[in-house]
Amino acid sequence: MGSVSTHLVSICLIFAAANSQLSILKQFYDSTGGPLWSNSEGWGSSDFCTYYGVHCVNNQIISIALSNNSLTGTIPPSIANLTTLQSINLSRNQLTGYIPPLNNLVNIISIALSNNSLTGTIAPSIANLTTLQSINLSRNQLTGNIPRLNNLVNVKSIDLSYNTLQSPSLQVFEGCKSLQNLSLQYNRLTVQDISGISWMSTLIRLDLSSNFFYGTLPSFNGTNLQLLNLSNNYIRGDIPLSLFQLSSLTTLDLSMNLLHGDAPSLAQLQNLHYVDLSLNNLTGTNLMSVDLPNLMYFNVSYNQLYGLLSVIPNCPIIDYSHNLLNLGSIPVGASRDKISLLDLSHNQLNSTIPSYLPTLLPNVQRLDLSHNRVISNIPDDIGSIKTLVSLDLSHNSLSGNVPTTLGQLSMLQILDLSYNEFTGGVPTTLIDLQSLNTLILAGNLLNGTLPELGTLNLVELDVSHNDLQGDPQFLWRISSLRYIDVSDNRFTGEISQWSSDPIYIDLSLNSFTGNVNFLSSTLHVQYLNLSRNHFGGNLPSLPKSLRQFDVSHNQIVGQFPSISDFIYLSIINVSHNGFTGRAPYTGTPLDVYDISYNQFTLLSDVSLLPSAICDASNNNFACPLDASVYNACGATCTVSDKSNATITIVLDTDIGTFKVIPFLQELARLINVSTTRFGVLDVKSGSVILDLVVFPPNPSDVNQLSAASIVDRITSLLAPGSTVGGYTVSSTRIGTPESSRGNSGGLSAGAIVGIAVGSFFGVLLILLVLFFVIRLKRRRSDGGLKDEDVIYEAEQLTGLSTESVLTQGSSGRLYRATWNGILVVAKPVRVFNDPAHSLDRDAIHRLIILPEHPNVIRTIGTYKMDEFLYIVYEYASKGSLDHLLHNGRVTVEELILFCFDVCKGIMHVHSNGQVLRADWGLDNILLTEDLRAKISGYEPNTSLFHLNPEGVYAPEWSRATTRQPHPTSNIWNFGIAMLLMFSNGEDVPHRNIREGAPIDRPRKCPEGMFGIILQCIQIDPLKRTTCLDVYHQMLYHYNSLLQSHQEQPGALTRARRRAYGGRERQTTSTLNQSEDFDSKRNLLRGSSKRGMKKDHPHSKSWTALKRVKETALDVFGSPTSSRAADLTDSTLTKSPPMTQSDFAMDEKKGGKGNLMTSSKSVYLPSVSSYEKEGEGVMMNEKKSPKGRSPKMSSPNKRR
Repeated sequence: MGSVSTHLVSICLIFAAANSQLSILKQFYDSTGGPLWSNSEGWGSSDFCTYYGVHCVNNQIISIALSNNSLTGTIPPSIANLTTLQSINLSRNQLTGYIPPLNNLVNIISIALSNNSLTGTIAPSIANLTTLQSINLSRNQLTGNIPRLNNLVNVKSIDLSYNTLQSPSLQVFEGCKSLQNLSLQYNRLTVQDISGISWMSTLIRLDLSSNFFYGTLPSFNGTNLQLLNLSNNYIRGDIPLSLFQLSSLTTLDLSMNLLHGDAPSLAQLQNLHYVDLSLNNLTGTNLMSVDLPNLMYFNVSYNQLYGLLSVIPNCPIIDYSHNLLNLGSIPVGASRDKISLLDLSHNQLNSTIPSYLPTLLPNVQRLDLSHNRVISNIPDDIGSIKTLVSLDLSHNSLSGNVPTTLGQLSMLQILDLSYNEFTGGVPTTLIDLQSLNTLILAGNLLNGTLPELGTLNLVELDVSHNDLQGDPQFLWRISSLRYIDVSDNRFTGEISQWSSDPIYIDLSLNSFTGNVNFLSSTLHVQYLNLSRNHFGGNLPSLPKSLRQFDVSHNQIVGQFPSISDFIYLSIINVSHNGFTGRAPYTGTPLDVYDISYNQFTLLSDVSLLPSAICDASNNNFACPLDASVYNACGATCTVSDKSNATITIVLDTDIGTFKVIPFLQELARLINVSTTRFGVLDVKSGSVILDLVVFPPNPSDVNQLSAASIVDRITSLLAPGSTVGGYTVSSTRIGTPESSRGNSGGLSAGAIVGIAVGSFFGVLLILLVLFFVIRLKRRRSDGGLKDEDVIYEAEQLTGLSTESVLTQGSSGRLYRATWNGILVVAKPVRVFNDPAHSLDRDAIHRLIILPEHPNVIRTIGTYKMDEFLYIVYEYASKGSLDHLLHNGRVTVEELILFCFDVCKGIMHVHSNGQVLRADWGLDNILLTEDLRAKISGYEPNTSLFHLNPEGVYAPEWSRATTRQPHPTSNIWNFGIAMLLMFSNGEDVPHRNIREGAPIDRPRKCPEGMFGIILQCIQIDPLKRTTCLDVYHQMLYHYNSLLQSHQEQPGALTRARRRAYGGRERQTTSTLNQSEDFDSKRNLLRGSSKRGMKKDHPHSKSWTALKRVKETALDVFGSPTSSRAADLTDSTLTKSPPMTQSDFAMDEKKGGKGNLMTSSKSVYLPSVSSYEKEGEGVMMNEKKSPKGRSPKMSSPNKRR
């Protein structure tokens, strides 16, 4: 009986356990969106051991494997009650929430929760799972400190990478005596002394990249490391010799640190197959003769290595670029048949290209020897390297003929021989290169005719600055062309058709003839230069995509087509043609407007940037012209009618209260003429009947209306019922008034004139006395703006008028004015007589209490006039960065300085409880006289409820229920602004980026800065970095540049002025007289190294590192199992935490203001478009090979 009872108890316990496990799995299914799983086979039945992903032994669950199965929701805490569980794998799903306590899983061996969106911290209780051998929590959103894991004595692999975890020390892993793999890359570990890793003698793989490890490298004696990745940290000092005695090492990545000294020899590391020591300050010659049998990737670029390159490693990817290799020639040696990519660019190689190159590199695909001092000619044998895909020999001193054997390179896609000294013709064998899509032969001494290239699918063709001739009709039939530059040659012929739809066309400085009707088929062209040819006929309708347009110095006639809605256009040059009728007009502010030497008769109010280059001289305009255009553009006009005109105005008022002088002054202001043009003939009662005579302009007057035109304007403005000077108009009548035929009882004309003149000069005298008394009282000893200027007083602000309007947009009208003699900007922000919108005194005060900062536009004070409140703030004389980018050549260093200025400005605004506008962008970054960047873009009400889908705003705004800006949204704006900077101001697809579309790194953007940008434009606001983080990353990567910016502002001012360029007025082709033509290639490929001048120190920027790494991954795969994911992001930078006091001290060191930590909510007015004041087009000239006119401006973006 007893045995039966025991058996029944056992059965009951088994059923209870089974029911318990079934219940736990049901909770798990419901909590993780079970019905939406990719595979849920069996789930829901009573036999849980048959569930997909569940494995049982003796009816006990020992394994759950549901990776990549579309799980959502959260992990229920009850999962920890499966005490028999040994393995759980929920990786590659969309799980959210916290990781539940797992301390009841006493038999667990493996936990894999990677590639989800789990948040929170890692519970310390995980250290009690002593049976654990593997834990992978990588690629989540975990935060907080890593707990001490000393009890995990059996753990062999720990992967916590790609989170935001912190830890001041690696001692938390000290008890892990069996640890072989430790992956902590891409976290925020801040470890001051990296020597703590020396105790990890059992480690085989160690990846600590992209953290904040400081100090020097420890000794690696007694370790068995196979993979060591410490890249993208702050490690200094020499590389210890012990590291190069690790005979089992296969992967070594120390790139992007602060290592210096002589690089040790790699001779003892015979098992190495991946080496990256790039972006350090290593010197010496030990890496000039590397010959390792298993090497697959070798990158030592961006160091200071020097000497003779005696042996080239025989491995697929080799990058020695951006060093000081300066001796001898390309080394002789045994065949390097494994080499696929060889980059020796940006060195000082001063030899010839050897004839044995095909023997040395029989399988090379990409060869880059650009920006060296290579001389002589290209050997004919180069045609035997059949594997070549890209050949770049630009910016050297090569001479002779272009070898015909290049036509044998059947796989060649890119050929760049620009800026050498090649002579002779372009070989006809190039037409055999059926894979060729980019041909760049610019800046040589080539002559003759172009071969028939129409059979090729060229995307980019640049043969500018040569001496080529003939009629290249075949070019217009290449339908694939997106970029064509044949400028500065001797081409002839007509263009009757145009098959392609390019975005860049430069045919300038040739002898083309015929009409320009072919332009009607160029639907998306952005940069068009046809200047200095012999084109004629009428101009067809133009595409709205145009940004720069130059047809100067041709014989084009007829009326100019409408361009009033061309929102991207910034440069127009149609000078020296035969255009008639109305001059071109666009509502978008222009950088260059040159319509000189035509026959235009009408000139509208042209919208110009404050420092725009404008020339409207030598036309046939009739007066009057708009004052701003007349003064800025040198236009002249004529008045043919020299007669008087009369008009009678009847006003509904009493003659006893009527004041004639104020009325005439207001009337003159409305018509925009001087009061001296009016004469009073009579003033009669019975209402008020005012007889006026209007005089013609004096011979010395310029740009004036005729008398008849003034009378016409009066009748159109003074309609019955309108008011002038407070008087209501009853009627007006043109013609000879009754007073001219006899007096009707009013005052005589002489009396009226005498009274008027006497009263006018009396009032004027009183006003002059009051003006000088007030000015004397308020004059500052230094003429500057003081804190006491921040007052509420109307007399200080002068100069407000319709002529002083800078711009009017969505953020309101902006005026240029004077405050105590200092040039300022004023913006009306509130109507006081509207109770629903009036501001109390405290609200007004909040607009002006933001503490000063050298990188924030200062709010000076407020000004009340009538029913308007004006906010008065600092005037940025050099305009906006947006304008500079698409009109000037800005180096990478200068862009970094601008980013640093903006970062500090945003930090200051955020630290004082303020945020930027939701649509804040490049046009809110202003430049002072010394070209220091300052930010604007704050308003009392920063909510936006109707957003342009293409606008620059963070993705969370499209789904927000309450649209109030937040600092994390500002980080998105900052990231987009930086992306635009390094794209030369070119448009970026904001909407697509908001929807998660991938983006390519601009060629001009360093890897480190691109990493910062990617951190700023994360879709999830919680994943975005902070300005403080960006500040530290930039200080680390560009320390010497930024320190010189703080310690020697004068030197940096000069450097920045070079970026801003000169602005001499010219009447020749504006587009042709701009910066180095090569930079226009940014339009297709970013700032290519091909587009830089010889020996430019930063011409390649940071392109090599990412390109060669991605090529290695694409072709050869990852060196180790987890390497692929690591390398694609391995150059993203991070920065250590920084306190507010640290930042304040940093600002004090710069000598430019202090950081104040007020928590008050402060708002500044928006400055969205006035800031273009002071801008101009850069006119940096480039020397042409034949001494001809300079090239057209680079294709910079105009939003």
